Amino acid sequence: MSNEELGILKDIIREIIQNLKEKDSSEFYEGKILAYNEVLSIIKDYLTGYDLKEFGLDIDIDNKYIIKLLRRDRPKQLFHAKNNDMVMWPVFNCTLS
Repeated sequence: MSNEELGILKDIIREIIQNLKEKDSSEFYEGKILAYNEVLSIIKDYLTGYDLKEFGLDIDIDNKYIIKLLRRDRPKQLFHAKNNDMVMWPVFNCTLS
């Protein structure tokens, strides 16, 4: 990959990360976060063999963005304490008589 292409890729990554940091109250916020996460994951996979720190991608992308998104509006009890896996319990609508 040429230096020019690497520079363009770095600019794209910086712009995506900046967009991820901005607060957004639109109904599309969660979809945007998911899409940006996927793009960063694809770019990170593409850059295998490069110094990921140089691109700001030496992180666990899912943990940095998706897990925070999932935790935003959900009770803490939904997450496994050790590895942030989301634990879902069924909700039953019933009345006791």
